[in-house]
Amino acid sequence: MDVITRISSPLTESWFAWLFFAFFVFWVSKGMFLAEANLVFRGLFSKGERSYVGNVGLQYLTILYKAGILALLIYMLIHVDGEFTFINCGIVFMVILATILAQNLLVRLVGVVFLSNRMLESALEQRRLIGDVLCGLMPLAIMLLYMIPACGMFVVIVLSLLYVGMILIKAIQLCYNNLLSVLYVLLYITSLEIIPLVGAILWIKNIIQ
Repeated sequence: MDVITRISSPLTESWFAWLFFAFFVFWVSKGMFLAEANLVFRGLFSKGERSYVGNVGLQYLTILYKAGILALLIYMLIHVDGEFTFINCGIVFMVILATILAQNLLVRLVGVVFLSNRMLESALEQRRLIGDVLCGLMPLAIMLLYMIPACGMFVVIVLSLLYVGMILIKAIQLCYNNLLSVLYVLLYITSLEIIPLVGAILWIKNIIQ
């Protein structure tokens, strides 16, 4: 009698569906990040001051949500063969969470050196709001990767470009003095936004594959 081998993937592992459902419940209870999206897009083309103060406890939960939803997305993207396991997903989550926390710390340290306290708090808030909005759209990318991988990859690329583009626009609005300041902004985005995440993904691939 032939034995049908069960392929381990997001489609076959029940833990993935339950974990994604838990993130989906938080996403709905957070209002699908619509308030943050409204603030971001309303002020995207203006040099806005601080306009949003959230509950501190909820902000910590949101950081965990960001790390978790990113972990699911990244694990889906880098998984090629072998077991699709909860333990590996946990490893991805811990690396991504550590990366997010390190980025937050480094961005604050750089801001302390180059920005006034008022500009720094505004910049940190705008960065957090943009991150909230993009992570609020990630359930769509995961569902598309789950059902239509090609469309899901397209959405992931669009979200990545959208994040970099919005960070670039807000950073230039807040920090522009001359052409040299644009170079500093590009250096910041490359060194503190792009490289840490790419490095984390490469490290994750070495760990779990």
